[in-house]
Formats: sequence, structure tokens, C-alpha cells
Amino acid sequence: MHPHALRIRILSIEHMDHNRKTSADFTPGEPPSGLAGIVVERIRREEEHRARRRVAMFSLGTALAGAGFLFAFRATTTELAQSGAGEYLSLFVSDAGVMVVSWQSFLFALLESIPVVSVIMLLAAAFVFIACAQWLARNMKTLQFTKHHYDGVF
Repeated sequence: MHPHALRIRILSIEHMDHNRKTSADFTPGEPPSGLAGIVVERIRREEEHRARRRVAMFSLGTALAGAGFLFAFRATTTELAQSGAGEYLSLFVSDAGVMVVSWQSFLFALLESIPVVSVIMLLAAAFVFIACAQWLARNMKTLQFTKHHYDGVF
């Protein structure tokens, strides 16, 4: 045992006894008038501040996701044009009878020619854009709610 451990315990017990005495002497008074209104106003301002911060963050996220979607769309269309997948699709429109007869070969040739990485990037960018836009709309709704919800509470 540490040589000062007993001394610390005694001081700790004396401190607890002192706190009990001071807390027993404390009698709660009436809160100041208007305190509830002040607290509610402060909560409203904090909620509005947090909503504004989230709206700014999701606005930036939506803009970046939109730019990423446009980049992925251009990359996908460029790679689709270079891969020859458009020619297979035009064969489907122009001569559907040939496609029906050899649909398995046609399907495998089409799947081999599709640029998978670009399509996955495009789908991921679209998902992120839609999610950010949804979160942005939800937070803008919250921001308008906090502006008008507390009016006339106190």
C-alpha cells in the first residue's frame, strides 16, 4: 500500500462529510421568471444552428456527388462508344429475328463488351447523389420546422 493512501482516504471521507453538510443546508429557490422561455429559445437556436450546418454540408455533398455523376456519365458513354456495345444494341433493334435465334451468344457478347467499372462508378455516383439530395431535403425541412415550431411557445 502506498504510504499516502490512508491520508488520501481520510481527506476523501472528510470531503464527503463536508459536501453532505453543505448539500443538506441548501434549499432550492424559485427559478427566475422567464427562465423557461430563455431555455427554449436557446434550444431552438442550437437546433437551427445544427440544421444550418447540416444543410451546408449536404449542399456541398450534393454538388460534389452531382459533379461525380456527370463525370461518371461522360466516362461511361465514352467507354460504351469505344466498346462496341451500341452496335450490339442496334442489332437488337434492326434485326430482332437473328437476336432471338442466337440470344445466348448475343447476350454473352453484349455482357463482354459493357464497361463494367464505368457502369459501377455511374451507379455508385447516382446512389450517392440521390442519398445526399434526400438528406439535404430532410434537413431543409428540419430547418424550416425549427424556425416556425417555437414561435409563440412562451
